[in-house]
Amino acid sequence: MIIGTRFTEQLIAITIGLLLAGLAIFRYARSKATAHQTDTLRAIVGGFAVAALMLATVSSSFILAYGEVGALDFNHTQATPEPFHRQLAQENTQAQVTLVTPEMVIAIPKRTSSPTTSPTAVATISSESYTYEQITTHTPTAKPVLTATPSKTAVPATVSSTHTTLPTPPATKLATSTLVITTRPHAATVYAPRLVAPPHIDGHISDWGTLPISLSQPSYGARNWRGSSDQSGLFAIAWDVTHLYIAVQVEDDKHVQNQTGINIFKGDSVDVLLDTDLEGDYYIASLDEDDYQIGLSPGDLLRGRAKAQAYMWYPRTSSGIMTEVQLGSQLYGAAGFHLEAAIPWSVLGVSPSSGMVLGFVLSSNDNDHDSAAIQQTMLSVEPSRKLTDPTTWGTLVLTN
Repeated sequence: MIIGTRFTEQLIAITIGLLLAGLAIFRYARSKATAHQTDTLRAIVGGFAVAALMLATVSSSFILAYGEVGALDFNHTQATPEPFHRQLAQENTQAQVTLVTPEMVIAIPKRTSSPTTSPTAVATISSESYTYEQITTHTPTAKPVLTATPSKTAVPATVSSTHTTLPTPPATKLATSTLVITTRPHAATVYAPRLVAPPHIDGHISDWGTLPISLSQPSYGARNWRGSSDQSGLFAIAWDVTHLYIAVQVEDDKHVQNQTGINIFKGDSVDVLLDTDLEGDYYIASLDEDDYQIGLSPGDLLRGRAKAQAYMWYPRTSSGIMTEVQLGSQLYGAAGFHLEAAIPWSVLGVSPSSGMVLGFVLSSNDNDHDSAAIQQTMLSVEPSRKLTDPTTWGTLVLTN
């Protein structure tokens, strides 16, 4: 407490004065006053005592109400300190330090052919398989966000937090690999050989030899499909450092394609799905900017109402007609078609290499109604594919 401020000092002085005055009157009454005067003086002394008691009570009330003597002498009252436990709660809120689970294990892809190490994590790609490492980290931090960002250039994982005064975490301990991933185990795997010389993109597929991969299972419109005589197909795929090459043969009982641009899937056409960062988003069940859906139309080969055309639907930020894609198409039999395409790697943002693995599905669309623009049936190399879920797609392996 702080004692001696003006207001409370005056109260105390008046109280003491009253007590002294009453004492003096009382002594006078005992020594010199008559009996009648003595009674009167005693009443006066009693009054002084009551007044002194009241002043003492008021002074005590001020002290108890404001926490220190003389608080009312200031222009404003002083803030009462908060309870100790509330201060601790505020300090904890400001620091935002919460101990997470003492041991965190993260699965990170690792290249098996040329292992490397770093203080956090390493992610690379192998021509045969991916090996995942477990990283055990003992980190008393402020709820850090641990992210592992695998890519074709082995970007190490990062640890981020909004708190800037975190202690340096101890060195991580690398556990032995426990999970080996070759391709998507549930889906079709297609192998694309590297070409010494590019094919002629003219719709004549004789320079491809036998097309080894069949399209014979519906992934959409199964109730509209009447079997291989209605629609079936074969295809092959290859690559070099500049392009991804595709050759398709579709057998059909009726050729209908009078659509262009965004609607080419509503006529006889080919659909290609590519995940160009399969390693980075292997478990992500939604489309992102490295997932592509490309349509390849042979055009109207009977009446010439539509020209051969390529169109990109995804990513939406790049959607539109793909003038960079080379296309060639020819009528096959009475109503089928041959189609060749050369898709530049540059439009996919990919630098290809032998052993690279990508998410992949190739499908053919069929429409037998010349008067209606509809997608009746789709046959796919991976019939369980779902457009918006890349984890249901198959895989494409680039080989030598």
